[in-house]
Amino acid sequence: LKQFSAQGLRLWVVRLAVTMAAEAGPLLLRPGKRVRLQGLLAAPELNGVVGRLRAFYEDRGRWAVALPGSAAPRLLKPSNLEPLEGGILDTANILVDVLADEIVLRMFSFLPGRALLDVGLACGLLNERAQGSAALWRSLCLALLGEALVLLHEEAWGGARVGDASAASFWRSLFRAGYEGRRFQYASGIRDRFPNLDAGALVDEPVGPAPPQSAQPAAEAPSGPCTAVPIAVSDRDRFARALSASGHTASALGHHVFVIGGWRPHSKEEGLHVCAVDLQGMRLVEPMLTPDSARPCRRLRHSSCVVRHAAFDGAGGQDAVLVLGGCHDQTHEPCPGLHCLLFLQLMRPDGAEIRWQQADATGEAPRAVWHHSAGAFAQGRRVVVFGGDLPQQDPEFVRIGDRAYASHVYVLDVEERLWQRVATRGQVPSWRSLHTGVAYTSLSDGSERFVVMGGCEEHLKVFSGGRPASMEGYSLNLETFKWECGSALAKRKPNRPRGGRFVPKARMRFAAERYGCHLLVYGGHGMETMSDEEQFLTLNLMSLEWQCAAVRNEPKAFPYAPAAVLAGGCLVGGVTMTARGVCPVPKLDVVCLCPPESLD
Repeated sequence: LKQFSAQGLRLWVVRLAVTMAAEAGPLLLRPGKRVRLQGLLAAPELNGVVGRLRAFYEDRGRWAVALPGSAAPRLLKPSNLEPLEGGILDTANILVDVLADEIVLRMFSFLPGRALLDVGLACGLLNERAQGSAALWRSLCLALLGEALVLLHEEAWGGARVGDASAASFWRSLFRAGYEGRRFQYASGIRDRFPNLDAGALVDEPVGPAPPQSAQPAAEAPSGPCTAVPIAVSDRDRFARALSASGHTASALGHHVFVIGGWRPHSKEEGLHVCAVDLQGMRLVEPMLTPDSARPCRRLRHSSCVVRHAAFDGAGGQDAVLVLGGCHDQTHEPCPGLHCLLFLQLMRPDGAEIRWQQADATGEAPRAVWHHSAGAFAQGRRVVVFGGDLPQQDPEFVRIGDRAYASHVYVLDVEERLWQRVATRGQVPSWRSLHTGVAYTSLSDGSERFVVMGGCEEHLKVFSGGRPASMEGYSLNLETFKWECGSALAKRKPNRPRGGRFVPKARMRFAAERYGCHLLVYGGHGMETMSDEEQFLTLNLMSLEWQCAAVRNEPKAFPYAPAAVLAGGCLVGGVTMTARGVCPVPKLDVVCLCPPESLD
């Protein structure tokens, strides 16, 4: 099994199931087989009903058959059962019958989340044996939450309260909490393990006024951050400056959350700033650059997401963080647009060394863009970009003249380095800037989607704002490129409640991350004053319905900071208003799900 890649093993499981099904004979009665009832004289109403075989009782010569809507199985003679041809999910029972439990569970742990749920539903024996499998439940949690959030909850939930992370009960609890998404908490115990965060050094203390800076040309970047030696940020002042940013991005790669760029008025670096939150070592790292690394210029209001390329060979495997667009935070000049691909590769497992790789792309895309959103799909091999602002001289600018209707998105083939302008249809949103967009794979149907909300409908220059747009959620199917709107989905509900739906106050520059079946939204700012209850929100990704999130405790500092980012459960940066104007704040908070035992 170790010789197979995950994709190769999935194919092997399917082929083995087909082969074993053919050898066993498709019409044999066996546990898990689907059958149609026939020839019943005592209960003729059951003739034609399809059920599933559970077990054979030799002493009585009858099969126990599970029927729809019946709590207890019925005992029936083999002559009253017509075997039905089964698909791959049905033949999964053969694997359970023939192979050892350990082999079966390890094989199916390689299935994607949606397929694993389907197999578990179709294969009764697998379902029963999987209840005690920590490996299978952890696999489902990875599909639901992603690697960074899973690692975070192993640390946050570990101990006697929830149980040992090696037990299946731990992962069943985490899966339930992620699926329900009912309540959250600040993991203060994890936050306090970072240096200089346990002594109150950063509590409500924004970084001081910005020193005067001379304008630097956007193209000049002779050196990058920390090019000499990697430094774990442990002194108070440097820790604060590493976290203080606005207009930055964050992406979770393995157990690291990379915080990239942003408005950093106190930084004298000419290159693009990067720091990494290490969720295993519980430290903040400013990594050094490899000698062969590119030196990209500093920027803000760009986008970033994790992609996969077969040519990548760093400590992160074939995964890397892709950075697109943005503007120089000092000169305000646009950085190269979507045709310039910046890949951040992790070169050491401890996050101490990274490499920037720059590549040119072709196709239909803006030459410069900022205030946009991006998300990876197709296992990281494709990227969708929505919204943003372009220079008026850009050839693509004419296509967003009517910002009331976002008629297209841009899609990148990562390995081919080719952009395509893809037309969209359905309940199309308006063109947005300073909004938020998140790509995810739905566990309900396995589809890949990109959900957007909020922002501004006006064309904005960097360091400017406008009237916020509605927080109504829009979901784009990344296979059909058809939009769905939350209000339209609500109208289809047969028993929808009377009165208006709850839609949060319009806002921009807020943080969002997927927690299971919900999107957790934090902060932002708009034209209206937001109550404390609306600072944390959840968007149900299946119904696109909003709720105020229940957060059971308070952070130690900067409870509400607009322009923060959220990735891997880490809330980083943001701004606050002071007597001297807007200042970036050194915010680092960790947000996790509450264990189900603590729910009402």
